[in-house]
Amino acid sequence: GVVQAVHGLPRATLFSKRDGALTARSFLDVLRHDGADAAQAALKVFDGDRTVGGLLITADHRTLAIIVELYEDKERPAEAVMSINRQLKEILKQHGLDPEAVRFAGLPGLLGEMLRSTHYNMQRILPVVLIVMLITIFLLFRQLWPALIAGLVSGIGVLWSMALSVSIDRDISIMHTLMPMVIIIVASSDVIHIISAYRMELQRGLRKDEAIRQAASEVGRACLYTSITT
Repeated sequence: GVVQAVHGLPRATLFSKRDGALTARSFLDVLRHDGADAAQAALKVFDGDRTVGGLLITADHRTLAIIVELYEDKERPAEAVMSINRQLKEILKQHGLDPEAVRFAGLPGLLGEMLRSTHYNMQRILPVVLIVMLITIFLLFRQLWPALIAGLVSGIGVLWSMALSVSIDRDISIMHTLMPMVIIIVASSDVIHIISAYRMELQRGLRKDEAIRQAASEVGRACLYTSITT
């Protein structure tokens, strides 16, 4: 199993004195056997309890906290947290709670949200950035081959950098998803600079091979230094 224990208002203990004896009952037991009025009275008692009031339930009695303890597992991948969070939401939904009103806190909740943002960046934002850059380069030069070169260079840079990052640390974070977008922008900028210099050398009357060497020696060196420092 994954879940070690679950704590919350239903298990909160209500102490009372009956027939000269101290009794302890859970809030769930009071609700089931004594009805809603008794449960409402128990909530008022819990408001003054520092271990319950303001912790397991808010002062307006509209928001509850459910503490879920997971078994420690050093081999559990970070991606498994998203699956656990989805399963917990599904269980709460089966018990009548709105999944959209559920908010996760703590390290698993933070990690799950980070991974969700990571997947969103990779699946939605990254393709948009790539398409916008390629269209911009195409409109700038009015030719297709500069855009294809920019896409090829960006693709190789993203593959190499992501492969190196995953080989060092297999857990993908938000920083990993920002890196491809930065690489696409830097690579596209370098392509624009070098091709612009190449076309300027052609206008000066140089042959294509000479123009390539001249552009690479002048602008290419500056692009290399800026890419390394970036």
